[in-house]
Amino acid sequence: MEFVIQNAFEILSILISAGALLYAALAFRTSKQAIKAARDSDVTALHLRAQDSISGAKRSLLILQEACHQTRQEWDNHRTRHYPTLGNGLGRSMFSEPKETQHISSIERTGLKTLEDLLSSTPKPDASAPSELHQFIARAQSASTQIERLKLGLEGPKPFRH
Repeated sequence: MEFVIQNAFEILSILISAGALLYAALAFRTSKQAIKAARDSDVTALHLRAQDSISGAKRSLLILQEACHQTRQEWDNHRTRHYPTLGNGLGRSMFSEPKETQHISSIERTGLKTLEDLLSSTPKPDASAPSELHQFIARAQSASTQIERLKLGLEGPKPFRH
């Protein structure tokens, strides 16, 4: 007992140091868990952004398909108004597309191919590399822009000058 009384300050210092080390170990473990949770949260946010960019590309394709449909209707209306119905279509096959609207199908196929290529390169749901997800998001945004630009290639009928 005398030993404890003589070395009380040292024993108390050792106990306080051990408590501080225990507290530091708990704080370190908690900070590691917080870092992992933040990293998981970042990866989840990137997955959500990737899904949003896929949705954006799909929306762009739908907008392109709508524009293609409208351009086809414009051509149909133009042909109905300006060409005689008896001679209309005699020289072409029942299944072929009119020459004026063939570019529309080509543009539509190009947009669909761009979206299919993007979807085939979608990262797996368990992908946790942020750089891979960032690259995919950039590709998806680029694909969306490419699909939207295809609308610029659509050519409707030119009005006749009288």
